[in-house]
Amino acid sequence: MASSDDFDNFIGPVLPPHLNANQTDINQPIDDYYGPALPPGYKSQEDKSDDKIIGPALPPNWSKGSKEENSSDEDDVIGPMPTTSNDDAGTSRIEAEFEKRADRMKKKLSGIEINKETKRDEWMTQLPAELGKSFGLGPRTFSRKSIPDKVDNSDWTDTPADKERKDRERLEGKIVDKEEEVEVKNPYDEEMAKIAAEYNESLKREESLTDIHKKQLKRKAKEEKSKPQERRPFDRDVDLKANRFDEAQRDSIIKRSRQLDSRFSAGKGNKYL
Repeated sequence: MASSDDFDNFIGPVLPPHLNANQTDINQPIDDYYGPALPPGYKSQEDKSDDKIIGPALPPNWSKGSKEENSSDEDDVIGPMPTTSNDDAGTSRIEAEFEKRADRMKKKLSGIEINKETKRDEWMTQLPAELGKSFGLGPRTFSRKSIPDKVDNSDWTDTPADKERKDRERLEGKIVDKEEEVEVKNPYDEEMAKIAAEYNESLKREESLTDIHKKQLKRKAKEEKSKPQERRPFDRDVDLKANRFDEAQRDSIIKRSRQLDSRFSAGKGNKYL
């Protein structure tokens, strides 16, 4: 029962004394639930903490204390961790490396195995015969031919067996070098050339200017060779070669111009239609 002192602080209507609830009843937990309840085996455990968790939570076995201990241990670690002694893969690899080195040293000391120096094949280090030793050292000039000759560059890839086979075939006559090739004359061209020569003789044609010039050059060359070599005075252009375009260069240009290595030269096929 509430005493008369409990109602001294109230102003206004109050509950009757018999309806006033005890303070001890308010503090006790409420065990009466309204509605369906879970079976006794499925009753959830009451959380010790009254804080409500919203979102994903840690598993029950992950306590806050273990988390703090792990974080404090890993604070001073920077970079990858070194391999431990329990790492079977690392230890086996290191042991295999040591055994390999020991075996190599043992063979070297006993003379069982001698490491041979690796050396490239000859065809990898030497230039083809067409290029020669003066490759890249001579003067650079433009090509005088529109289409270069077909050169056999198989020396770059020929093995020693291929070289031996080619040498044997060359001795047997199956392969003819380009320098040793003999121009096969066409009988038809020989016959037509003979007919043309007879026709020109019958008409008594005069010599062409080209033929006359050739004869004069030959006669002049013979006269210069027949002259005795005498001492001559100092010539600045000849001795010092101050004039780059001298007589010899001019003569060489004229001689090269006589060579008809162009579309007007005779072909390798039939010379006459």
